[in-house]
Amino acid sequence: IDLTGNIRVNGIVALPEPNKVAVIDYVSNNLLVLNIETDSIEKQIQTKQKKSHLLVLHPNKPIAYVTNINSGSVSVIDINLNEVIKIIPCGLGRKGIDITPDGSEIWVTNTNLNSITIINSSTYQIVDTLKTGDEPLKLKFSIDGKHCLVTNAFEGSISVYNQQSKKKIKTIILHGITTIFERILYHTPRPVNILMHPNGLYAFVANSNANKIEVIDMKTFTIVSAIGTGKVPDALAFVE
Repeated sequence: IDLTGNIRVNGIVALPEPNKVAVIDYVSNNLLVLNIETDSIEKQIQTKQKKSHLLVLHPNKPIAYVTNINSGSVSVIDINLNEVIKIIPCGLGRKGIDITPDGSEIWVTNTNLNSITIINSSTYQIVDTLKTGDEPLKLKFSIDGKHCLVTNAFEGSISVYNQQSKKKIKTIILHGITTIFERILYHTPRPVNILMHPNGLYAFVANSNANKIEVIDMKTFTIVSAIGTGKVPDALAFVE
C-alpha cells in the first residue's frame, strides 16, 4: 500500500470492518485507516500532537486512543467523525497503551517517568498512577482482563498488576546478562512487546537483545519456555 508521505508507521490494529486496519505515522502524526483489499488509504486523521506512536481501539465504540511520545499525551479520536475529540495530558515518554476488555480503563506507560497512567475511558479523567520498573515500554491485559503485564526494558523485568486492586503482585526477572557493566553496555535482557495467546493461558514477550521470545504461564506468572528468533525481535502477532 502506498502510504503517500507517511513514512514511519507503527501500531497496526485490525478494525471491526472487514479488510480494514489502522496505523499511526509518527512523522506526519496521522492515524491512517487502510483498506488491505483495495490497497488504499481511506482516511487520514491528524492526532494534533507530536510523535504519535501507538494506538488501541475501544472494544464497543469507533474510538481510537493514541499515545504521543513528545507531547506526553493521549489523543482520543472518533474514527467515524474523523476528528480528535479529546487530548489527555499524561506523562513524559508516553508509549505503550492498552484498554481493558470491557473498555472501562486505558492504561499507558510513561517511559521517562517509570510509571503507568490509568484513564477512565468515559470521563477521560486520570484515576490513578502506578510506579513501574525502569523504562516501562509496553503493557498488555490478560484475555480475562484481570491482570496487566508491563515490560520494564532497561531493568530486564516484567511487572504483573492486578487490574482491580491496581497492586503489583509479581515481578518476573528475565534471564540474560546481569552485571552492571554488561547492562550499561548491552542493555540485556530487554523485554519489549507482549502478545497474549487467545486461550488466555500464555503470554509471549519479545526479549529483544537476547534474540528470543519468553513464554509466560499466566496462572503462575513464571517463564516456562523460550523461542529463539532472529536479531532484535520486537512486534508480535498471531496469524490464522
